[in-house]
Amino acid sequence: MRLVKPLLLAITLCYCSFAKAQNDDKLSYDFSFGKTAASKGGGTFIGNSIKMTFPIGKGFSLGPELGLMNVNDTHSLLDSASYKTIGLSLGYHTKLGEKTIMVIHVEPLLASDFNDISGEDLRFKSEVLFLSPTSRKFALGFGLGYQYQFSGSQLLPIVTMIWHISDNITLSGPLPLVPRLDFKLNDKWTLGGGFKGDFGSYRLSATKFNSRYVQYRSSNFGITTQYMPDNKLTLGGFLGIGSRKLDIYQKDQTVPLRIYGWNIGGGSYTPYFTQKYSGLALNLSLACKL
Repeated sequence: MRLVKPLLLAITLCYCSFAKAQNDDKLSYDFSFGKTAASKGGGTFIGNSIKMTFPIGKGFSLGPELGLMNVNDTHSLLDSASYKTIGLSLGYHTKLGEKTIMVIHVEPLLASDFNDISGEDLRFKSEVLFLSPTSRKFALGFGLGYQYQFSGSQLLPIVTMIWHISDNITLSGPLPLVPRLDFKLNDKWTLGGGFKGDFGSYRLSATKFNSRYVQYRSSNFGITTQYMPDNKLTLGGFLGIGSRKLDIYQKDQTVPLRIYGWNIGGGSYTPYFTQKYSGLALNLSLACKL
């Protein structure tokens, strides 16, 4: 059981990196809702985020990211404010040799309650992924992610696969768990199911809360759909249910380095407050080839 938590976190983090590398959406909206049991206060969690990506040159892309999270009825300092993210997503992809594709993604952002903005509020994510087909139907990818969360630095080794089982069935995602299975119904519609996860943190006010930070993790399973009315436009969606988990830490509760969910080098990393939710997750996306 001691391996379950790090393994689940590894799957979530690998999925996030894999999704960025594979995702060519130009506009994406995410909605998440969660609620605790009445016996635990009936607290609610609502998250919204929107991301846009624009090509700015051969292989390069750039776009803004905005997010808003509200938490109520936890009977903690979580109820005191809304939590926001403002950032940039920078990407680059190129072909190495005849087959291998290299994808680089960098994402600096501010994440806090925005009561007193400072350098303490800055988070950073980055990934590099090499994806190479071994046959007409199978591709394998290897990469490494690095991110600075408010708990410290984190390395994320990435192993992914894309397997076209047939002309109409595709299995894809990070190993050892493959989170997505897609069925091509016709030239316009694709239906599937799988996993969607997210992970991040918010800095709290220095004057009010001594720069504590909130860390969250969401894990969702659901149905995916994709509609292509023509060869330039793609509409996508995800509808699922899952869990959300929020933890509050003191400013100095950090670790020097984590690999996935395993802490390395000592440090203190035990939350003094935890809230769990279960509920709905929704994603809508639009991609347009210019």
